[in-house]
Amino acid sequence: MAKSLINIGGEVREASDVKLPDGGRAFRDAWHFNGDVIEIDMPKAKEIRMKQLLDEAERDARDAKSEVWKSALTGNLKKAADARQRWIRRKAGPKVDAVVNAADAYALAALTIDDVT
Repeated sequence: MAKSLINIGGEVREASDVKLPDGGRAFRDAWHFNGDVIEIDMPKAKEIRMKQLLDEAERDARDAKSEVWKSALTGNLKKAADARQRWIRRKAGPKVDAVVNAADAYALAALTIDDVT
């Protein structure tokens, strides 16, 4: 039977020999070994999550901007106004408090773009 290996920063361990972190695999790039336990480096995980959320907000801002003019051209001014507000919210600077104050990986993973824009 093939072994399942975990490689963190060049350090390789048998998966059955270590305990995975609370919060699952969402922040694998922030993992580090602490003995036989894999822990999440929360500052690094917060940086990863903030980038994910900002990338998502940027995509949503582009969609909202497109929706503004499409809705206006079809005469749906209410939808255009709502999309414009969403676009403005997404393009405003990020609100980092939600990410900074996330207590653990579960809380961090649960954040949405509405929490940071």
